[in-house]
Amino acid sequence: MLDWIGHTFNLCLKDGVFPAIWKCANLVLIPKAVKPNVPEGNLPKVRSICLLDEIGKAFERIIAERIAAWQMGNPVSDLSANQFGFRRQRSSCDALLLVKEITSTAVRDGGFAIVISLDIRNAFNSIPWPNIHKSLRRMGFPDYLRRIIDSYLSERVIRFIGYDGGTQKRPTEAGVPQGSVLGPVLWNISYNNVLRVADDDENCHILCYADDTLIVATGNNITRTRVRACTVASRVISKIESLGLSVATEKTEATLFYGKRAGNLLDYITINQVCIDLAPSIKYLGVYIDNGWTFTDHFRYIEEKASRVIKTLNRLMPNLGGLMRIVVGYFPT
Repeated sequence: MLDWIGHTFNLCLKDGVFPAIWKCANLVLIPKAVKPNVPEGNLPKVRSICLLDEIGKAFERIIAERIAAWQMGNPVSDLSANQFGFRRQRSSCDALLLVKEITSTAVRDGGFAIVISLDIRNAFNSIPWPNIHKSLRRMGFPDYLRRIIDSYLSERVIRFIGYDGGTQKRPTEAGVPQGSVLGPVLWNISYNNVLRVADDDENCHILCYADDTLIVATGNNITRTRVRACTVASRVISKIESLGLSVATEKTEATLFYGKRAGNLLDYITINQVCIDLAPSIKYLGVYIDNGWTFTDHFRYIEEKASRVIKTLNRLMPNLGGLMRIVVGYFPT
């Protein structure tokens, strides 16, 4: 069987064809946590996952390895060092440590740092395929890789369960399949140009973990820092929109890092005529970061979350005396 699979993969690479049967995905919706104060009747928040053919995913991995090998030997095609998502030996901790280093250095030198977190609406499902093709061509990938990816991104079909309980099919014309091997790779390639917006400004940094985009602007003067942050944020949003994506302005967050001897501080910044309040802390990659890096708000968030879990478990185990009695039994003082 392995010989036949290897022969099939070689033919696919030679002819630049990704078979249609491997491009049919079964859609599975995973419910997200229910948030309080959500009006009744709204559609539930879900995370979509595509279940794909395993042989096709094995072929995707071969293509992904070839893309990585090409990028390693061709720096022009490589990704920005500030992209931490879906990359080897890079994690969310590395991204947070870089943010801490940049902001702490600015404050230690008597300056300021404004950090802006952007949220992209339905990012992975919305990226247009033509923009992925343009990114591959602009970054200089070889013809055979562009041909096979063109085939990979054509005539894709999603199967799902309809309201009547029957299986339905629907063609897709945008986005990268969530649950695929190539999807994250193609996202990074297509989004890479956004991270290059501030390459010519040493006081501005754009960091990403997948689509979670963070802008860090530093300066010795708070007014100049604000102007720099707002200008770069506007440029980044414009570049994101040029990719066929949109930023959820209502979810944009910002905070200000400053030293103990700072004078008059800012209450808000304005990005594209929208006022964004400078909060004491913002949530990035699941962690609440504040201007002193004390993680006070994050520990409060974790405490509240753990309390809800404990209360739920207590209701499930009344005959055992609740969770705390079990924990004390296992870990006596």
